[in-house]
Amino acid sequence: MRTLPTTPARHLRLVPLLAAAGLGAYGLLSSGGVLAVVLFAAILFFAGALVAWTRQADEEARNVISATANGALLCAPALLVVFFSFDSGGFFPDSVALGDIVLAALLVIRLGLAERPLAAFGRRALVPLFGLAGLAGWALLSQVWSHAPGRATIAFDRDLLYALTFALFASIGGTRTRITWALRTVALAMAAVAAVALLSRVAPDILVTAPDPQANGRLAYPLTYWNALGIFCAVAGVLCLHLAAADERRLIRVLSAGALPVIGAALLLTYSRGGLAAAVIGLAAYTVLARPRGLLSALIAAAPTTAVAMKAAYDSTLLSGPYPTSAAAVHQGHHLAAIVLACVAAAVVLRFALLRLDRLLEGDRSPIDRHRLALRRTALGALVAAVAVAVALGAPSTIANRWNQFADQAAPPASALVRNRLSSTSNDGRIQLWTVALNAFRAHPLDGTGADTFEISYYESHSAIGAIVNAHSLYIETLGELGIVGLVLVLLFVLGTLAGLAPLRRGRDRALYGALFSAGLAWALHAGVEWDWQMPAASLWLAALGGLVLGRADSRATPSLRTVSLTAFVAGAAVVAVTVFPVLVLGSQIRLNEASSAYAAGDCTRADKLARDSIDVLGTRAPPWQIVALCAARSGHYRQASADLRAGLGVDPNDWQLQAALAATTAAVGADARTQARTALRLNPLEPTVVALAQALGRGPSAKARRAALNYLSQQVLITSG
Repeated sequence: MRTLPTTPARHLRLVPLLAAAGLGAYGLLSSGGVLAVVLFAAILFFAGALVAWTRQADEEARNVISATANGALLCAPALLVVFFSFDSGGFFPDSVALGDIVLAALLVIRLGLAERPLAAFGRRALVPLFGLAGLAGWALLSQVWSHAPGRATIAFDRDLLYALTFALFASIGGTRTRITWALRTVALAMAAVAAVALLSRVAPDILVTAPDPQANGRLAYPLTYWNALGIFCAVAGVLCLHLAAADERRLIRVLSAGALPVIGAALLLTYSRGGLAAAVIGLAAYTVLARPRGLLSALIAAAPTTAVAMKAAYDSTLLSGPYPTSAAAVHQGHHLAAIVLACVAAAVVLRFALLRLDRLLEGDRSPIDRHRLALRRTALGALVAAVAVAVALGAPSTIANRWNQFADQAAPPASALVRNRLSSTSNDGRIQLWTVALNAFRAHPLDGTGADTFEISYYESHSAIGAIVNAHSLYIETLGELGIVGLVLVLLFVLGTLAGLAPLRRGRDRALYGALFSAGLAWALHAGVEWDWQMPAASLWLAALGGLVLGRADSRATPSLRTVSLTAFVAGAAVVAVTVFPVLVLGSQIRLNEASSAYAAGDCTRADKLARDSIDVLGTRAPPWQIVALCAARSGHYRQASADLRAGLGVDPNDWQLQAALAATTAAVGADARTQARTALRLNPLEPTVVALAQALGRGPSAKARRAALNYLSQQVLITSG
């Protein structure tokens, strides 16, 4: 690494670094207190001392430091996957905002210190990056027409997370070694998370987790959503199969084969039909497109052992029953754990024994090279025979019947065993959700209803009873919320990344690109039927590895130092500017979380103070106003509560919970609340508590209406979105 000369332009590049340091200090002070700032100052001091020492060090020492820094940075995607996995999948605003701040800091440091930080950005990388950056900007701009700035800010932070991730790793530039190293760490991290998830179910006496009633027996820990864990395991399976078949290090091949039975058992216990289908698609695509020489050995070692582990998980019905922690279920879980461990051991032993076969198939005199034409003809013949047999056995009619079931059946048939849902192809209510989003798109085809406003459209649509936040489709929800412009931006990222990962004309790197493309394809299809975008644990890997692959490893362009410094300054300043939003969201959300806990504990004095602090940090969100209003209502200050609720409705006018609470506080002082009640009923016409409140207030002020209003306020549930 060559030390850059000190010039005014060079100093200009460091300005965003100083701004980022100040922003980080503010964020830590507002969220972690003085101790966090002391820690931050210590980190800055250490970083400054390291930079000063590097400038005095010899060439060899600087090269070692540069290689170490790059190696550490390549581990960042894996660390982010683990962090988000154990923080509810990254669904909530505070974890996303924290991820934004960390990634922005890393990117600004790279822009300020790297010799040519933007040289890796070619056309292949700029197309997906433009899609992500444009999507984030369009989401933030949507607050103008949606009149829900808090929701738009949360959506902006999430889109910014993917944009920063892609930009950071694209700036590194992907050599074969770097891509392989990053893929290994991500696959290892995913396998470890899958192992912990499986442990929580097979040994609940060792790893105790809180049961989730909404999961209905399906494995959701640690991501908290079973379908997100399903696609997570599907991607992990594709990446680990690649490592087992084609990694240059024999030990990695052996260990990756051993990870597949664990991943398979965890995937099965999610009972995620989409996750299982995505795994099949991803593995099939890898087999067809990548075709590494070691695939035969990997399949011999991992396929039967993974199948045995998944069958044992399928037969362990008590683990997905209503009492997964009963003595009988724990005993069954321990039995399953023993089977999975035996499968892991068998896969490891078999894969190790088959390393000799790898050397034979990968050698200069490989029988694959000698019989390539015959093998292709055999494969083609087998495919034709399989299609003919499938047609003869009635596959077309079966597919038609399954499609009709998907279109007509809203939910899987009720069954005592959760595993029976795997035999159903019902849409599980998704068509209804997609219809709501598409109706919103038809009403606002260009710009949509605004980022993160599907929830509002859903409740207004008279669709169904239940708490729904997302449309269960990245593409259709984007159409409804951000219009055709938003969908084009999403497709620029998804299709642009997949095109860059396509294993065409890759030579010896075909298997590596084939693994990334196959995993990306599985994710892209699954995102069409799920809300994977809102779960960074299941999606961030694509932005990280996609950026790394699409970034140029070297560039022949040699712009002047002044041009490089000015460009890096502009880019760094832009990153610092947009990071203001996640810093504000983090400070606001931390106080909101504490306020919610205090409210639940009955400490309204503390809850009110923390909620107002949250409003002071970021006053465009509705949930803090709800806590302030409900605390005022608890104290009998209903007029003040009404004023606070109107303030909340000022930043989110279509929130049915605030509107219903306003009707209740209005009736609590003996005023006529029929207008507010009708508005709340229009915003959520099927919510039973709102229907009952509207009926009670329908005849104007009365003692009965006041009792109903007070009863409603006592049972109010806090807003968890927005």
